Formats: sequence, structure tokens, C-alpha cells
Amino acid sequence: MKKEIDIAIEDELFKDKFSNFYNRNKKKIISIFIILFFIPIFFQSIIYFQEKNKEKLIAEYLKAEMLFRENSVESVKILNNLVLSKNSTVVSLAANRLIEIYINDGDIKNAKKIISKTQSTLDNKILIELISIKKVLLNFENIKEDELISLLKTNKNNIYFESARKKLLYDYYIKTNQILKANQIYK
Repeated sequence: MKKEIDIAIEDELFKDKFSNFYNRNKKKIISIFIILFFIPIFFQSIIYFQEKNKEKLIAEYLKAEMLFRENSVESVKILNNLVLSKNSTVVSLAANRLIEIYINDGDIKNAKKIISKTQSTLDNKILIELISIKKVLLNFENIKEDELISLLKTNKNNIYFESARKKLLYDYYIKTNQILKANQIYK
């Protein structure tokens, strides 16, 4: 009988302690549960809006591509706006298309501007290297050797276009009659 009374007393003490703890920390406990409830909702909504923004940018790019045949001026305006976006995929797609349009129109100056504008915003190593090679190709007639080497420098991070870099260096040395350097490229 004494055990039952002790158990009943312990139960009552535990309930009292729990009740006192809850009453003292009611606001904190409710706040924690609210935060735990809303944090996942908040992050999911951020992800949702980022995905919607990506979809919107891709739709704008596709609109510019479709519009190009009918109204190239409007298409170029859309592509120029897309180059300023924060999405590196859309930036590279729009920049490459603009470069192509400007080169086909003979507007090398604007093509070089697009390359300079996008080179610092890209985060994909392959795209950065591709833009560097395009810059070399656009400046090939007036480029100096040190500038060419700095744009085409090889390191562990940019191994994707090794043969293209070697070919550009080789062609440059042949163009400038530096046959010995040209022969060293492929050794």
C-alpha cells in the first residue's frame, strides 16, 4: 500500500513539475513549435519561387529564339536583358546567341562587349573557357602574344578545350612567323 501511495505522490509531483515548467515556458514552447512548422514552409516557398524564376527566364530565352526570325531587334533586346540575369545557364545561352548574331551581322565590337560582360558572371568552368576561346577568336588579328597566352593558359581547372587552345597558339605562331614556337606546341 505504501508503494502505491509513493507512486501516486511521484505522479502528482511529476504532473506539478511539468505543469509549472509549461506555465513558465509557454511562450518559448509555442514559439519553437511555430518556428519548426514555418521554417520548412519558408524554404519550400523560396525554392518554388526560384524555380518559377528559372522557368520564366528560359521562357524568355525561347521567346527570343522564336521571335528572332520575325523581329530580330526585339529578340536582341530580350537577349540583352537575359545576359544581365543571375542564372548562369540563361546568361550563357543568351550570350552565345548574341555573340552569334553580332558576328553574323559583322558587329564584332558588340560581340566583344558581350564576351567581356559575361566572362565574369559565369560559374561553369567549361563555359568560362569557351568564352575565353571566343574572345581569342574575335581578337585573333590584333592580339598580342602575352594576351593570347594569358587567355589560353592551361591549368588543372581548364582541360576541356586543350586541342583548341593548342591549335590557336599554333596558328598564332605561324601567323607571326615564329616557326620554332609553333613546332614546340605539338611536342
